[in-house]
Amino acid sequence: MCYRIKAYSTTSGKVPVRSCINEIKSSSKSLAAKLNVEIDLLEEFGPKRITDSHNYKPIKSVDGLYELRIGNYRFFFSFCQEHLIVFYHGYKKTSSSNKKQDHEISVAENRMREYQNLGKCN
Repeated sequence: MCYRIKAYSTTSGKVPVRSCINEIKSSSKSLAAKLNVEIDLLEEFGPKRITDSHNYKPIKSVDGLYELRIGNYRFFFSFCQEHLIVFYHGYKKTSSSNKKQDHEISVAENRMREYQNLGKCN
């Protein structure tokens, strides 16, 4: 079963996750390749990929939000509609600070809720 991947965009048309992806592509070919493989597998297997890989984890504090870990990079996404996966936010983890992680999760959660409130996940 194939899933479609979409990146969240703001009302002004900005795609926040794109800058993180571009940073990976410009800094590490091996991480960029790993990201591409994970995206391809996620498109192909959807939720089953999450249970089969240690690169994914559910965000316990936010129902329906997941994290994809590629090296020091973190990407937050959810399953939206039957075969749609939306990526909301990405960042490079530079410390083990829970405060920073909580902030990044909050950004992703707000974007997910906004997307859902616009009726795009029905």
